[in-house]
Amino acid sequence: MNRWYDIKVEVAGAHIKCYLDGTLVHEITGEGIARPIELAVSSVQDFQTGDIIVKMVNVAAVSKPLRIELPGAKNILQAAIKTVLTGNPTAVNSFGNGIGLAPATSNITVGNFFDYKALAFSLTVIRVKTRQVESRVSLVFLAISQPQFMKRLDLSAYPHN
Repeated sequence: MNRWYDIKVEVAGAHIKCYLDGTLVHEITGEGIARPIELAVSSVQDFQTGDIIVKMVNVAAVSKPLRIELPGAKNILQAAIKTVLTGNPTAVNSFGNGIGLAPATSNITVGNFFDYKALAFSLTVIRVKTRQVESRVSLVFLAISQPQFMKRLDLSAYPHN
C-alpha cells in the first residue's frame, strides 16, 4: 500500500512485453494473441425516462453493417435520436486548430429489430424512447456483414439512476 508502481507495456505485432518497475515480468509472442476487438457495444436503460441507450464503438477502418435486436423491450417508439462522432482517428480538437471532430445528431427509425451501419472510426449513441419504464431490457446485437462469422452477444440493460 501507499506505493507507486511504474508499468510499461510494449506491443510490436504479435510480440508483447510487460514491465513492472523496469523489470520484464511477462513476454508473449505468437499467433495465439487475439486480434483486437473492432466493435464494442453496450446498452443501459434510463430509469427515470425509460429510454434504452445503445452505445457502439467501431474502431475499424471500414463501416460495419449491423442488426440490432431489442426483443425484451416493450412499447418502443419508432422515432429515436442518434448521435455519431466519426472522422480521422488522429484528429485533435484544439483552440489553435479549431474543431476537427464534432458529433452529429439526427433522427433514426427503430423498432425491436432494426439495421444500422456503424461508420468507420465512429462512436454512436442511439437513444430509443419507450412509452413506459421497464424493469429489464434484453439487447441482442448481431453483426450481419459476414454471416459465416456472425456472433450473437446477449447484453442486458438494467435500470440505473
